[in-house]
Amino acid sequence: MRVKIPLRIKIASHTYTICQSPNLLGDESRHGEVNHRTQQITLHSANPKSVKIETLIHEVIEVGKFAYRIDISDPDIDRTAETISQFLDNLGIEFDWGNIKQEM
Repeated sequence: MRVKIPLRIKIASHTYTICQSPNLLGDESRHGEVNHRTQQITLHSANPKSVKIETLIHEVIEVGKFAYRIDISDPDIDRTAETISQFLDNLGIEFDWGNIKQEM
């Protein structure tokens, strides 16, 4: 099953835009980032699809952590995102990134 990644996601009362950028420091393990002020999730455009989906899940959990004031460590977010990513992969879900724009 193919699922289209939306351009925007809403968590609580916050709507975040998802984009890709070649300017993140991917070689320094910065596969993505979330900016709560601009309400933007940015993923490194050079990441393979498996890393992109795990990173998107990670950043969505970060938004939930911010919105709901959840106390969870970054390593626990990593493990949770990897678990969810693997579960979706095991279900045969593929993601279509066609909606997600590339920043320069």
